[in-house]
Amino acid sequence: MEKYVYNNHEIIANLWYILDEDGFIYSLRAKLYVLGGNDDEKLKFLKECATNDYLVAQPFPIPNSYSTKFATSQGEQKIPVLHIASINAVGGPQILFEEAFNKMENELPIQTKLSIPQNPCIVITPLLADDNGNIYPKITKRQIL
Repeated sequence: MEKYVYNNHEIIANLWYILDEDGFIYSLRAKLYVLGGNDDEKLKFLKECATNDYLVAQPFPIPNSYSTKFATSQGEQKIPVLHIASINAVGGPQILFEEAFNKMENELPIQTKLSIPQNPCIVITPLLADDNGNIYPKITKRQIL
């Protein structure tokens, strides 16, 4: 039996990216769960949790490799943000979470018999941030993967 499955349970994940009103993704959040069952049951669980669990999910920065250059008064500055229009060009939103998955994998308790699967069951939900710093899920059937 592979290490990422234990007693028919595996690690699954909710993933969120936070974007501002201009469409720039500037932060990530992730939360792991352990669940058994088929993929439909896992996706149903993740979708139900996606609307609230971002409030307690672990935050992660945008990887520096996806930074965007901006012209500022001090010259050109590279900022770790990615415009939503560029998300498919880099391989989709899940690509942004590779470093987060590595960090979470390394933080799993040493006693666990689980690891994060190569292709875990995930749901990705965009979060919209307003000018006051409030964030809320921007959920449509097309946006939850």
